[in-house]
Amino acid sequence: MEELEILKRLVANCKLAINIQDHDEAHQYLDEIQRKLIACNKKVQKLKANEEKLEKLVTIDKLTGLRNSHGLELVTNRLNARIERAKHDKEKFPVCLAYMDLNNFKPINDTYGHHVGDKMIAHFAKTVNSFIRDTDYLIRLHGDEFLCIMPNTNFDDAHKTMEKLVDKLTRSSFVYKEKELEVSTSIGLVEKYDHETFEECIQLADKLMYKAKKSTYSYICCN
Repeated sequence: MEELEILKRLVANCKLAINIQDHDEAHQYLDEIQRKLIACNKKVQKLKANEEKLEKLVTIDKLTGLRNSHGLELVTNRLNARIERAKHDKEKFPVCLAYMDLNNFKPINDTYGHHVGDKMIAHFAKTVNSFIRDTDYLIRLHGDEFLCIMPNTNFDDAHKTMEKLVDKLTRSSFVYKEKELEVSTSIGLVEKYDHETFEECIQLADKLMYKAKKSTYSYICCN
């Protein structure tokens, strides 16, 4: 605010100098205004950089480098805006969500320690993140629970993607002290409908994930 008041005074003095045709003084004021604008621009850029750093600290999970539950809100806000644009343009923009939870994670944590559990979580996140598209979002919600949001993806394509992911995970290896530990996940898969909020979809996908976890024949449970 102080810089703004200084700029206002400089502009007023510059106008006065121009009115009385004191061109030398007017040029001096113009030079000072330019210097102040450059200084203000540098401060704005610094504030933006600090804001981005702060946002990253708040929304990025340290262990995996993925967005966390705080970052999820930014993603859903962005997607809601995209969905509204699609409605306005009378276009289809399906969105699918896959709620994922590592299988048999607690016994591994209890047997080998939390440091091994953390390494497995990081391995899982890296494997999944490298498999999905750049336009998809992988979010670590908490512990060993993740959410994959697939924009502009219909249910059939999302289901095929999750099937391939399950297969990839079963073929991936996580080794600790020459012992290969199984990495697998249970998935609750839903497609978002217009009348549903993202929060409602996530809750449903969470329930389906637990249903898949109890199932003896499928790692994926769908709505």
